Amino acid sequence: MRIAFRIAVYTLEYIEKNGLSLEKSFKRALTKSSIRGGEIVSQSYEYCRTALFSYSLADLILNKNYFRKISLRKKCAFRIAFGLLRKGYRLREVIYDAGGLLDRYLIEILREFKDISVEELVDRKDKIKFLSIKYSYPKFIAKRLVELLGEEEAEKVFKKDLKATEWIRINTLKVDIDKAVKKLEKMGVIIEKDKDFPELYKVVKSKVPLSTLKLVREFKVIIQDKGSVAVVHALNPAEGEVIIDATAAPGMKTSLIAQLADN
Repeated sequence: MRIAFRIAVYTLEYIEKNGLSLEKSFKRALTKSSIRGGEIVSQSYEYCRTALFSYSLADLILNKNYFRKISLRKKCAFRIAFGLLRKGYRLREVIYDAGGLLDRYLIEILREFKDISVEELVDRKDKIKFLSIKYSYPKFIAKRLVELLGEEEAEKVFKKDLKATEWIRINTLKVDIDKAVKKLEKMGVIIEKDKDFPELYKVVKSKVPLSTLKLVREFKVIIQDKGSVAVVHALNPAEGEVIIDATAAPGMKTSLIAQLADN
């Protein structure tokens, strides 16, 4: 979606210009775009997270191949586009979603380098730079972890963070769990029921990015971490209660509160 892409761009701009966290930057981007909820929120948030996992490599490629002055907005758009391509999105879809933020030179760079590996660009002997670029960690953090743990153990930490488990929640206010599960299976999404929370499923494998699924766009299935779900269950919301979520951004916990309270 173009709106989701634009919100993600605003978010990365706020992170870089103001040094804000992802959550605070994302909230500001939503306000700027006059978006309060819906599938656009979850999709744009996923765009942001996807870009952050590969932004160091994106910046390296950009610095080596784009020889014109570039605005921060275009730079952030490139980061998001690069991250989406690495996750399996098609270039044509990404160009459309970018809505003119990618010029023809950026598009050519994306086409040429979307499948390149860090090993092809960075010498492994420079272990700090290599780990920093490959896993999108600031150099000072990569250096400190290597000092504390050694290169091999530090890389295990980076890998674990990079391959975080994806979780989805079935929104029972809009769809029956069994029906949603069957539809997901038909779409090529292999899931595993969580033992702690009945509406939560771990994504074992998906043939397509989760945010592109119709069920996600219709807000029937919600991309949400297990930790976020656990917080709401600890609250134990009940029907008839008045609950104020004073820190809602992007609102996934709020929607689960409504679901558990059958509201």
